[in-house]
Amino acid sequence: MNNEETLPLNQTEDMIDALIKDLANDEVIVRKNARDALVNIGHPVIERLEELCKSKNDVLKWEAIKALSQIADVQCLTFFIVHLENENPDFRWLAAEGLIGLGTASIKPLLKALIKKSSSVYLKRGVHHVLQQVVEGELKEIFQPILLELKETEEGEQVAVLAWALLRSIER
Repeated sequence: MNNEETLPLNQTEDMIDALIKDLANDEVIVRKNARDALVNIGHPVIERLEELCKSKNDVLKWEAIKALSQIADVQCLTFFIVHLENENPDFRWLAAEGLIGLGTASIKPLLKALIKKSSSVYLKRGVHHVLQQVVEGELKEIFQPILLELKETEEGEQVAVLAWALLRSIER
């Protein structure tokens, strides 16, 4: 049972507010403890954490994205895909880790993103990393051509064609 279920609503909101404030603390252990508690709360804090990612404070943004990647809720799929193109490599990595945490649920949205933005180098690198971790067994063989294309080329046209073909075959 998580904290959100055991406390009255106003106490839960106060606790979440305090934990979010602690994500910006100068002490690493305070931030980690706050992040762990927010991850334990889970789904109810997703919107608040996503909102923190608009902050100019990179430490706060990192903590928020890290928490979201650890919560790994399908509600964050679009958020993670958008952050695969973030200028900050740490944020891109955390977004990829969140997608890996979602497992095969991330495959179709990633293929759709590749079709739309096949020229994005950051997106292609992130999708490659995620697919390497997520696809297993028979899927590994099916995904081998796109994995090779994502790794070998900066061109996007062939990636989009392969993503479209994979998406079609998966949806059948």
